[in-house]
Amino acid sequence: MLDLYLITDKGTKQHLGGLEEDHFENLKKKGIINMRYDYYKDFTLRQEEILQMQKNIHLKGLENDPEVAHLLSFLFTVSAVNGSIAAEAD
Repeated sequence: MLDLYLITDKGTKQHLGGLEEDHFENLKKKGIINMRYDYYKDFTLRQEEILQMQKNIHLKGLENDPEVAHLLSFLFTVSAVNGSIAAEAD
């Protein structure tokens, strides 16, 4: 499980949920998650990248794809507070 955390500009950390490996890899294949990210390595998604991911989802019309919708819920939560996402591998 890749655990996702909301990081606010004040430095607080809140668990959002997680992604299974197959889900993560499918999102990469769909062009939603950048190919440079590795499921087994920690990484951070900054606000600019989160906004770009939301734009890509909309442009590709993938809002109703179940895997994408799962991620999109996290992206909306983080965008609402202008935060970032810390992804931590198990």
